[in-house]
Amino acid sequence: MTIAGELDDWFDHHPPTPHKIIQHEAVRSGAKRYAAELLLAVPAGVERDNALNFLRTTAMWANAGVACTPQQQEHAADCPACAAAEHHQADARE
Repeated sequence: MTIAGELDDWFDHHPPTPHKIIQHEAVRSGAKRYAAELLLAVPAGVERDNALNFLRTTAMWANAGVACTPQQQEHAADCPACAAAEHHQADARE
């Protein structure tokens, strides 16, 4: 890829597809659950603050990976993110 192509990829808007919205939500909800566990398990202090900040950074890069990766024509029928989303939607309906 040329430098100009990389700049386009890095700085252009990547509108989410319905599948990518599910993937983004999976990243955010997983990071949020782990952050809640860290708050319970790790005493307050610089180490916990650093762990939470690095978790936020990790989630940001994961979401960038979702956004900047070309969408396949169809995703796998057994997509873990979709399966988790369907499970959570079923829980919400009950």
